[in-house]
Amino acid sequence: MKINILTGAFIPLPPAGCGAVERVWHGLAPYFAAQGDEVTFYARAHPSQASDEIVDGVRYVRRHQFKQTGSRAINILKDFIYALGMLRILKPADVFICNDFCTGLLYPYVANKYGKLVLNVQRIPKKFLRGYYEKSACLAAVSEATRKAIGKINSGLLDKTYVVPNPVYTDVFHPPLSPRNNAGPQTLLYTGRMHPEKGLHLLVEAFARIHPDFPQLRLKIVGPWRHDQGGGGGEYLQRLSHLASGLPVEFGEPLNDVKDLAKLLQGCHFYCYPSLAEQGEAFGVAALEACATGLVPVVSDLTCFQEFVRDGDNGIVFNHRSEDPIGNLVDALCRVVAHPEHLEKMSALAVETANNFSYAKIAAKYIKVFNDLCKNKSAKKTQGQR
Repeated sequence: MKINILTGAFIPLPPAGCGAVERVWHGLAPYFAAQGDEVTFYARAHPSQASDEIVDGVRYVRRHQFKQTGSRAINILKDFIYALGMLRILKPADVFICNDFCTGLLYPYVANKYGKLVLNVQRIPKKFLRGYYEKSACLAAVSEATRKAIGKINSGLLDKTYVVPNPVYTDVFHPPLSPRNNAGPQTLLYTGRMHPEKGLHLLVEAFARIHPDFPQLRLKIVGPWRHDQGGGGGEYLQRLSHLASGLPVEFGEPLNDVKDLAKLLQGCHFYCYPSLAEQGEAFGVAALEACATGLVPVVSDLTCFQEFVRDGDNGIVFNHRSEDPIGNLVDALCRVVAHPEHLEKMSALAVETANNFSYAKIAAKYIKVFNDLCKNKSAKKTQGQR
């Protein structure tokens, strides 16, 4: 089988300044190649990466170096130019996997002969995109919540929608070799984009409330903040810094190497992902990576987290929609911070949960989807010949 994969215009592949989606497909591609498939990966260029190369059986084609801005209109224009450029160099394939908006929009009109279009739906879909989704051969939704949202747009799309979760490097993200030491300073960690939709202002304010009762606690927020990296920009970082004034709060740059990220998680004691993105968050890989290292995640009550977080079992859920979301987050954080010695069972269940999302298992799910698509294509050709 020939498989083409294309990621977006603004974020390069690992180990450059990658995002979660780029890391997912970069990790899955070698699994496809290992079973004998011919895989070509099209992505944004980066000065530290070759424009054409073959690594682990995957051919990488990197073009254009667009930077994301704070203007949606400018970003769409840049993405449109990126899509046109990439569509010109595509090679024929059986399956074309895409999560770039403009490429997915143009593909059915100019390049549908280059493989069945599989749209990877990584965010909760919006109604105005109905026609966009209808033109695909298949929708790969990363959660059941995403699939249900697709059904609300058009119930007819459910017949071609598959739920395939995002994977985690379970061989890299695992509990620390030595048990976490709860004596002395303890670190509460967030990893991900520093953007208002991630609810970090709630986290800092909640931390300010609990810190007097837990003076040994430190807060560390790690991730991209610049607009060209998908963050909220300097203004949002300044807002967070102002809220954190006088508190032991550290803001760190993103870690692009998964081994460095795993080491960071293994060295921390608690984890919180307080996302408010009702129409954006579709799965939550960052929280699942925390689970894999044995951290009990504190997450908001978004439906996407219900795919793997069970309140009081392997994680803690707070109500971010209430009149007092900060107060609810304070209560949730206290449940884990006050008695870390009681988290052993929850930690073990968190690790067990994460192991169900290994790259090998998720790659196998995708291969089944691709094979089904190709079989349907072959069946239609046979019927047409009759």
